[in-house]
Amino acid sequence: MNDKNKLHFSGSLEESSNENKEVLEESSISPKEIGDALQKLLESEWGEEIFGDACAPTYILDLDKDVDFLYSLTRRNFVPVRNRTEVFLFNDDPLIYNIPKRSGNYYLINNEIFDIDPKNIICIGWN
Repeated sequence: MNDKNKLHFSGSLEESSNENKEVLEESSISPKEIGDALQKLLESEWGEEIFGDACAPTYILDLDKDVDFLYSLTRRNFVPVRNRTEVFLFNDDPLIYNIPKRSGNYYLINNEIFDIDPKNIICIGWN
């Protein structure tokens, strides 16, 4: 039993430390060169386009009740939805998702599409 709890090491610590020293000596990168490379990454504009598109307004549902039944165009049935639930504006082509061909205010709640009156939607800010 006691033998299983003991740790066994093989090799020499001196050999590994010598190998590490050799690797460090072979790489002739100075700390200044590393700092310059990192500064170039910070100054480059590689991510501004991606991060700029990610900002969008955040909307929530504002109902008179704590829970109300809304008609889900996905299920084609009334579904209970809680007040103050986050909703996403749905701008995709309605024909792809089998939504009726009429003008509407389509919003996505969880994985379902709803046609909600805009007076029941509040913009709470930008993310």
